Amino acid sequence: MTLDNAPSLVAHALHRGFVSGHVRQEVIRGISLEIFPGELTMIAGPSGSGKTTLLALLSGLLSPERGSVISLGQEIETLPERERERYRLRHTGFVFQGFNLFSSLTSFEQVVLPLQYGARPGTDLKQAALYALEEVGLTEKLHLRPLELSGGEKQRVAVARAIAKAPELLFADEPTSALDSHNAERIVVLFKRLAHRHQSTIVCVTHDEHLLRHADRVLHLRDGLILDDKRRSA
Repeated sequence: MTLDNAPSLVAHALHRGFVSGHVRQEVIRGISLEIFPGELTMIAGPSGSGKTTLLALLSGLLSPERGSVISLGQEIETLPERERERYRLRHTGFVFQGFNLFSSLTSFEQVVLPLQYGARPGTDLKQAALYALEEVGLTEKLHLRPLELSGGEKQRVAVARAIAKAPELLFADEPTSALDSHNAERIVVLFKRLAHRHQSTIVCVTHDEHLLRHADRVLHLRDGLILDDKRRSA
């Protein structure tokens, strides 16, 4: 952890709600926080606490109704839509519950394909993809397709795809929910290693309390508010 660094994400007084029929529910209620590079920050809480909504706000996938998010020094809500998309392609990676892999592509092809759109200029796409697969321990399985991989291996391909462009920000929404405990722990340990090694900012939503011990920082949400904010010793 490098808390002497400037925060990579700054949220100020975030509010977000949703309307269902004639009922409006306030999901995020005035959350402010700073998140730093070189850390794995995990967001926990019961169902309906606002975990996924907060992650979507921090990542720019969802706009706050009130408040602001400063991401790498930029308030991305102020950018035109095309520039916002370009910003996300260049600076952020995403890992979701579903693996979202193409059934006809090999592990290597799954990783190299999106690099054609989001990699920095001058990047050797093949080497970037191979390095990402090496990082997640899948070098020997880069020619295999999803049907030939286990659930844990599929999720590691998804992680490799997200990290291949070396994003400063990585957001993961319940990435271990479909995995057994061994593979779930392996993914979270991998996130922590990547955050420390590359000084990346990794924010991960989880419902699994057993995984929180691997986090550098844990935010517990309840009813759209941060109930507890704890840093854990290495």
